[in-house]
Amino acid sequence: MHFIGIARGSLAELETQLQLAVMLNFAPQDHATFELIDRTGKLLTGLHKNSSPP
Repeated sequence: MHFIGIARGSLAELETQLQLAVMLNFAPQDHATFELIDRTGKLLTGLHKNSSPP
């Protein structure tokens, strides 16, 4: 659970950095990484739910 939390925090940091890159016109708004961030977030959420005690 601890490492899933760390991964989620790192993913949020990556998303913030990518949003800044878009705002500064260093990356396009439809950059493929946004989709990967979304998919990875869903995977981490699933892992978190499945690892939690009932």
